[in-house]
Amino acid sequence: MKLSLRPLLLVVCSAVVSFGAGNLPYLHGPLAECLSVGDLNQLVSVSSSTGGHPWLLEANYSIPGRRDNWAVSIYLPADRQTERLRRGRVVKCLSVPPQNAKHGRERRLSGPPGSYAQVSIPDRHFTAQLLDPSGIELPFILEGEFADDDLVSLVDFIRSSPAFVPESARSHDSEKMVPPVRVDGRYPIVAIVRKPDGTFEVGTGSRPGAGQHIAVRRIGSRWVVIEASDYLV
Repeated sequence: MKLSLRPLLLVVCSAVVSFGAGNLPYLHGPLAECLSVGDLNQLVSVSSSTGGHPWLLEANYSIPGRRDNWAVSIYLPADRQTERLRRGRVVKCLSVPPQNAKHGRERRLSGPPGSYAQVSIPDRHFTAQLLDPSGIELPFILEGEFADDDLVSLVDFIRSSPAFVPESARSHDSEKMVPPVRVDGRYPIVAIVRKPDGTFEVGTGSRPGAGQHIAVRRIGSRWVVIEASDYLV
């Protein structure tokens, strides 16, 4: 199965700094330390125009390896929250080198707000306080419709490092045993997409530009890995 998450998985968080009163917003991403005070003020202003003060900023390459072309995902505080799940809006701001140096760096929103989710680890529940998330608990992009219980269940399943037999290694010969391999559940999830055919595509990130694509389906009450592959961009 060919997975189609690549446009969402160009980057993954690898550094964190924080600024401002109460350590909000938190900064993550490989370019977090490259943002100037002017950049941060403009990003906060951009987020205010969309309806809220940012909770977390994730600064990534918009072109891999090009520090002068970056994209910042602006996570707004959750619209709703349960003990283990937060769901809210995320907007992306692009920055490119100026055509005219006198006008300074150009920054612009990239489309309307999208959706994100954040799932806690099982033994740690969310409170009203927005803390700096650990790597495994970073928020991730959502595309498609998801019930809250299904979303938490799917994330727990991926984090459990489930075993599966790759499609390319499967055999109809019952006498030939094919050893299973495992998804690496240590990686933070960066995106989940629900496809029209009922497949869920999960992207994880081990470092900037690298991680796993995982295709999952629900069969009865169980999640089953259909295919998984490493990616590198």
